[in-house]
Amino acid sequence: MTVDDPDKLVPVELSIVSPEQFDRAYEEYGRFGPEGRIPIEERWPAAIPDVDRSKYAVLKAQCHDIQLTASHWAEDLRCGRIAGDRDEVLKRMIATRYPFLTQRDRIQTWSFAWFVTR
Repeated sequence: MTVDDPDKLVPVELSIVSPEQFDRAYEEYGRFGPEGRIPIEERWPAAIPDVDRSKYAVLKAQCHDIQLTASHWAEDLRCGRIAGDRDEVLKRMIATRYPFLTQRDRIQTWSFAWFVTR
């Protein structure tokens, strides 16, 4: 997703789970280390036992989309396709597009985006 004007971003609405459930799911989705190698579908039952497994595919796609989109924005910022203070613009874009992310999730997304585009 290429964005010419970060101020024209439209927020995504969270509909598959509650914000609290998403927070737990996204934290587990972004886990690194030995546990991170275990498929997310095997880790989520412990992290989000109150979410029906039939929602996992959509939830996984949403988590993936957030990280992928933020990574594309970071690349656009790094290459100058989006102007402004790179760190601050990316933080603002993530917060605007994904208002349901907690501060911790926003930082995780921001860090991941810069890590994969370095």
